[in-house]
Amino acid sequence: MKKLLLVMAVSLLAACGSLQTQQPPTPLEANARSGFDTFAAGTLAPIGSFEWQAAPTYTQNAVLRHNAARALQKGSITLETAEEIQKRTDRVRELLDAAVKADALKMKEAVLLLESAKQKLGAAQALLGAN
Repeated sequence: MKKLLLVMAVSLLAACGSLQTQQPPTPLEANARSGFDTFAAGTLAPIGSFEWQAAPTYTQNAVLRHNAARALQKGSITLETAEEIQKRTDRVRELLDAAVKADALKMKEAVLLLESAKQKLGAAQALLGAN
């Protein structure tokens, strides 16, 4: 019985190895075939922590940067608008990092910094939406 299981395990591993000979398509190839943008973003944080509260804003900030780059590529926004969005999202990231650091130091300003980051992110999102 053990030999049979060993043979099955070896054959499964061999099959897995042969399946991996063909590389999956790159995101650009997949986009060309499907017409869909395959970008995904997320932020990891311990559940219930302050970082958990900040995680959606970190993720939205990353998505905004991506969307601005795509809009620039498509010619939907100007280079100046893209640079302004990048500058604003850099500031949002600085505020988020400062908020997480302040929370780690048990400072009450952490929540205020997070709220400021959310407001500035909203203003940057509006800039992309205005074009």
